[in-house]
Amino acid sequence: MTMTRNISMNTRKVLAILLSAVMLVSVALVAFVHSTRSNAATPSSQLYVGYNEEDGNWYAYNTVTGEIQGDYTGIAANENGWWRIEKGKVNFEFTGLAENDNGWYYLENGCVNFEYEGIVSNQNGYWYVRYGTVAFDYTGFLYVYFQGEYGYYYVLNGQVRLRDTGIAQYTDGSWWYYEDGKINFDYNGTYTYNGVTYKITDGHVDTNYTGMVQNPNGSIARFDNGAVNRRYNGIARYNGKSYYVRRGVAKTNYTGKIIVNGKIYSVQKGVIVG
Repeated sequence: MTMTRNISMNTRKVLAILLSAVMLVSVALVAFVHSTRSNAATPSSQLYVGYNEEDGNWYAYNTVTGEIQGDYTGIAANENGWWRIEKGKVNFEFTGLAENDNGWYYLENGCVNFEYEGIVSNQNGYWYVRYGTVAFDYTGFLYVYFQGEYGYYYVLNGQVRLRDTGIAQYTDGSWWYYEDGKINFDYNGTYTYNGVTYKITDGHVDTNYTGMVQNPNGSIARFDNGAVNRRYNGIARYNGKSYYVRRGVAKTNYTGKIIVNGKIYSVQKGVIVG
């Protein structure tokens, strides 16, 4: 809903002569209407946004003194919405994120848009906005249209982690690999997270995979159920060759003899040769 200048006679009176009790009731009603979406209290029970007939502008008035709160910058309300206030005056040109004591909100043309869901940026980064409020309580993947295409983006405590690479869990319990904050469905390889190296297939942590995999650093490791098995000692096949494996990693720097299950094998640079 947008503000118009064609409002009732009671509202158009200079706020200084309005009863403060009436103002407080109006502000409380705004808070009640929006509370089911934002779970936030009214922006300020001490302020009310009203129209000034003398200069044709909208201001945040102090509900106790009836005067324009010229030192206030933030968000204040009236029956039509929550508004961006800068030095006491409504800024209808403002679009973006703004803060008050209850959190951060997304505004369009000076008014909080409680219907908005998506990604919004400010000087501190990119943020997930839900029902017009930055969702600081959200951590996980978010499927959204962003930067010209749809994708799954990783959000940590409400912030879209566009500079991060890692793996994280989806709502169904599966784990996924993301680069620059976005799931990379084209990635096939390995990734180490919290000291454990995982097998990645098409961006997904492949918990069904058992076998040998070459890591980005060139080492060859034994994976069981999608993760390097550091307890594995023995012989394992990779690309048509049998390798001597110790603590889950092919010993490609080893040349000599080994005994496995009572049998002697010759090893050359980690490969079983006889």
